[in-house]
Amino acid sequence: MQRRDSFDGDRWNRRDWNRRDWDNRDRDDRGGTRERAAAAGIGELLQRAGLWAAGCLALASLAPAVLVAPLLRELLLLSAVVESMTALLRGETLTLQQVNRQDVAMLLLALGLLAGLFVDHAALQALVESGGQGVAAAG
Repeated sequence: MQRRDSFDGDRWNRRDWNRRDWDNRDRDDRGGTRERAAAAGIGELLQRAGLWAAGCLALASLAPAVLVAPLLRELLLLSAVVESMTALLRGETLTLQQVNRQDVAMLLLALGLLAGLFVDHAALQALVESGGQGVAAAG
């Protein structure tokens, strides 16, 4: 019985290779398969992050206008924590080879921090001091 990596003279004996292994090796050397996998991973990343962000925006839009930005910030940060904990429970690690849930969590965290820049602190303080009656006037 021959080994899988046996030589036949000066060249590889192709009969020892599984045809799929040989084809995948050729594609990986040219880079085509890796590039397509990376593009699919980025598309999945944007889709997952977009669905989380859209859900957070839909929930935040139910609040009064003064509270939309702070609530959106908190919901995005909470969704980043949920996505990161899901990745932790699934055993996914932060790698540069593939896109996974940790990358989605980092994107949601960045969106949450960006939403925090649009919080109007003076309007929030006026809302708190009025005891909630100033919601119609502030919005």
